[in-house]
Amino acid sequence: MEIGLSVTSAHPRDVDARTAARWVVERAAATAEAGFSSFSIGDHHATPSHYLQNVPMLARCLAELGSMPVIPLFLLPLWHPVLLAEQLGTLGAIAQGPVHCILAIGPDDAQFPALGVSARQRRSRMEEAVPLLRRLLSEDGVTHEGQYWQLEGVSVNPKPPQPPDFWIGANVPAAIERAARVGNSWLASPAETPESLSEKGAFFGEAVSRYDRADAITAYPVRRDVYVGESDAEAEASASEVLASGYRGFGTAPLIVGGPETAIAAFRDLESRGYDHTLMRFLPVGQEKILESIRRIGREVLPAVRTTG
Repeated sequence: MEIGLSVTSAHPRDVDARTAARWVVERAAATAEAGFSSFSIGDHHATPSHYLQNVPMLARCLAELGSMPVIPLFLLPLWHPVLLAEQLGTLGAIAQGPVHCILAIGPDDAQFPALGVSARQRRSRMEEAVPLLRRLLSEDGVTHEGQYWQLEGVSVNPKPPQPPDFWIGANVPAAIERAARVGNSWLASPAETPESLSEKGAFFGEAVSRYDRADAITAYPVRRDVYVGESDAEAEASASEVLASGYRGFGTAPLIVGGPETAIAAFRDLESRGYDHTLMRFLPVGQEKILESIRRIGREVLPAVRTTG
């Protein structure tokens, strides 16, 4: 099992934006020092609260991350494929290690009209954009006549030093099947229970076999929201206020909240269900607790879970 950090991008308006950005950079530095396997940051637009945009924030964090792989998330229907290919090419030029990306359709919310995109077109835009993005990142003189984008002889430079893997975020069967058909991974949602992870993982595996794409699948990742404290009691006490408010609305079953041994058991359970890369997002328990939790995971959790595979 590999462990990565999916850093929180959203922060309340009463937090100074420069402070929020500093927190992200501090978490990136701590993640690299602790020996995590990857670093990810999300994508959202036109938000009422602070949302640190992923490309400039990741560019800053790359100075802290060394050769660690980075995996930014992009809501692909909101991006012109040429513009996104240029962003990925430039990030690849800055990064010392691989740049992959998570692609998702996004929720049906206010960011779509804010950017002049119909939410009803999310799925069809995703279908057209994924293969076009692959071509732009690997070919020169791309010509494309599609429903949403028309290109004639377009080249994007610089191209990434290595083609990025596409992790497709998906919840419903049709979208999981799309991940099997066009992606290099299916990224399981943080809301999935252990039982649904087994069911949907089996569905994904069947779809991969049906499309004969086993060789294209590079990882079996899952997102989890966590807080690893010094003990179960400390973790539960630190997270109690967050959990009492109904954190993210999907119950406690998918969460990993406890001491190192509890976390190790949870990661081993995920591995037994077929997952090999966990992207963790920390519960909002405060910057200092999160930094200490990152260090604790590096000391006590990573050595244990990396010996199980």
